[in-house]
Amino acid sequence: ASERWQSVSRTLDGMLKNHKAISLLLRDEMPRESEATRAAVARAKFRCVAAMQVYASFDSAQLADVERLVQRYEGALCVAYLEDVEVRPPRPRPRPSRPAEVVLGVVVGSPPLPPAQRTYYSCLIDGTQTDDDGRLRKDAGGRLAPTYRIELPGMPILGNGKSDNQNCALPFTRGPILQAIDCNQDGYLEEARRACMR
Repeated sequence: ASERWQSVSRTLDGMLKNHKAISLLLRDEMPRESEATRAAVARAKFRCVAAMQVYASFDSAQLADVERLVQRYEGALCVAYLEDVEVRPPRPRPRPSRPAEVVLGVVVGSPPLPPAQRTYYSCLIDGTQTDDDGRLRKDAGGRLAPTYRIELPGMPILGNGKSDNQNCALPFTRGPILQAIDCNQDGYLEEARRACMR
């Protein structure tokens, strides 16, 4: 793995220690509940949304790394990314006022083909989209299938850097506390457990 992916993995591992701390606390506070119930409560209380703006253009090795991370953290980790799709509007029909003339298979006098347009989406992978075998579902490009896809009004990149990357993840966040961090930060279970007890 490259240094970049090691720092991403380390950062996510540190942030997801909060989920582990909540799970341990729930085990102590809800000892009679089933493991599935405690896991559902922990997922409702904490979710880490990683903004990977360029996920749609990752190569196969990077896609495999992201898939491993999503599987490792069992629904507590979500990945938000941007997707742009080229859409070509249909050719307008010729006006019926004049007879159409066909030359070499092309209708002469028909309106020109409109230019292709780009549509932008903010997408979220949360690890819940599975196929019949229980594996994470993928699209034709080998990317994990998104659970949510929000059409954006235009090109979402206004500048460059952290703020634009976080903007693609914000529509998928919920709750009273939102913490935005950069890579190269780690976390400790003891610190996470202290934070969830406040």
